[in-house]
Amino acid sequence: MSTSLNCLSDEQLCYAIARRHEDGSVDGLAKESFEELYGRYARWLLAYLSSRVRRQELEDVAQVVWQRVWERAETGFRGGKFQVWLYFIARNHLIDLSRRHRTERLGDSEATVADPRDNRPESGLEEGEQHERLQLGLRKLSPETREVVTRRLDGQSYETICQHLAMPKGKAYKLLQQAREFLEQWLAVSELKSNSPSNFQPAIG
Repeated sequence: MSTSLNCLSDEQLCYAIARRHEDGSVDGLAKESFEELYGRYARWLLAYLSSRVRRQELEDVAQVVWQRVWERAETGFRGGKFQVWLYFIARNHLIDLSRRHRTERLGDSEATVADPRDNRPESGLEEGEQHERLQLGLRKLSPETREVVTRRLDGQSYETICQHLAMPKGKAYKLLQQAREFLEQWLAVSELKSNSPSNFQPAIG
């Protein structure tokens, strides 16, 4: 791997992946850029997934997430924080797995049928739209709250965040909870607006 890639931002690396050959062949820069991103975030992704999937499924689930990063970089990544986009890919895959598991427990005959959304061309576009909406939502938070959220997304512990920001732990918890509630509402309203007639303007709050 070229040591020069260490100096590139996550966004630059992801764009290098997105610009790989359209005929399906893989150039060296795209592959090395992917490996660099993997090196930066593989441990974080495993830590995120480890509390949400069974141990025997962990590696398989992580592999699917990284495969989607590779496949959807061109249409799904819209700039901004790569880790936020990676989070959404992982989150959406976990939701899909949860739905399948519920179906299997019910003994539904469709349990063995793969979720059709997995192979839809627009899947990457949907994740990209979610990523864009979240970036806009983050900008609406106060600078202090946005800093707490960003550091938490980076995988920092509450102790580390509070130490860096000279903030009581109780305040950090409160800001993060308020941000989570706001962003969930923001994403829901944004999704409604994107699927609604232009004259429908749902309000936040």
